[in-house]
Amino acid sequence: MDLSQVLWAVAGGGATLALEALGRALWVDVAKRVSVGVWAIRIFDRLTGWALHDPLWSGKWNVAWSVGSENFLPKNEDAGRLYRCFNSFAIEGSGTTSSGHKIPYAFVGKLSRDKSIATGLWFDNRGGKSGYHGVFQMRSRGDGAGAEGLWAGFSDTTSAIKFGEMSWHRLSD
Repeated sequence: MDLSQVLWAVAGGGATLALEALGRALWVDVAKRVSVGVWAIRIFDRLTGWALHDPLWSGKWNVAWSVGSENFLPKNEDAGRLYRCFNSFAIEGSGTTSSGHKIPYAFVGKLSRDKSIATGLWFDNRGGKSGYHGVFQMRSRGDGAGAEGLWAGFSDTTSAIKFGEMSWHRLSD
């Protein structure tokens, strides 16, 4: 084995270790993992949305959720675009704190085989390791104009696990 082969092996091993560390860093933090999912689904939807348009799970949606918290309004509502990648989807929007500050959030999930149930993760996208995050599950109404369900999540200020009702209503295609 000559010196160039040794150098290539060292460089390849170093690159592999660096990529593994980057992958671990991205997948350990919920917010980073969901952010990557939102980004990938948004890109896929923009490239293929015209060909893979779904009459039920696509377009602009109104997302409404309630929470018992001193930090947020009791009822939050915002419009967001739903992006699709086959049975995966993402919605981005914002919630309002009790002081009136808007905080961006995202939902990333999967649809059941019959597309009647959406299950996934959500987080508020403030950056860093702060903020609420958790899970959600929604059931589509028979008319396809909305979905009803629940969310649950971890507080960033207490050890409490909060939960509440959530409804999504389709606004447009």
